[in-house]
Amino acid sequence: MGPPMVTPPKFLESVVRRLLPPAVREQVLGDLHERYESPLRYIADAASVVPAAIFSQLRRSTPIPFRLLEALIIYISIFAGARVPFEFDRPPDSSQMALLTMVALAGLVWHDIYYVRPPELEVITELKRDFPWLKWIPLRPVRELYTAMFLPCLVLDIVGLLGPSVRALLNLPRGMHLLGLIIASILISSLRRRIGKRRPSVGA
Repeated sequence: MGPPMVTPPKFLESVVRRLLPPAVREQVLGDLHERYESPLRYIADAASVVPAAIFSQLRRSTPIPFRLLEALIIYISIFAGARVPFEFDRPPDSSQMALLTMVALAGLVWHDIYYVRPPELEVITELKRDFPWLKWIPLRPVRELYTAMFLPCLVLDIVGLLGPSVRALLNLPRGMHLLGLIIASILISSLRRRIGKRRPSVGA
């Protein structure tokens, strides 16, 4: 009878699993499992492998020039959304729009690295089969991108409500990004749809 197999602690493996992008999760976990010698060595290996896996997945999902274009789209969309006739709050200044753009872009980056699209509902599949024109309405990608950008902006709003000092630091007019992010979601989803026909690895 051979010696018992040494395996990583379940807790460490669970933490690393959550940090890894889903696209490479099982492969990287398998490599770390084979190289396991001790908890400290496992942590050291994970500390070097996980950032590399995240960066690799980010680079494959969206090239840097395209990411910069998305940031510009978000900024312009927030600018436009804050200046419609029924604007939600006072118009923001450029620094506020830049802050919201960075926060929304961070949510978009997280989406591209970690999001796994669930299978489509059977009823939606049947509707698209009976009504082919429904395939041209990208409601699902638009909703997913809007959610990815909106949630971190919502967190920023909540942080701004915690106290006068924090609110003064952020100085963000609440609600001004709602319409802007809807515009950005539609534009980015449409752009990704067009780019994706030539580059299948682009997300959403």
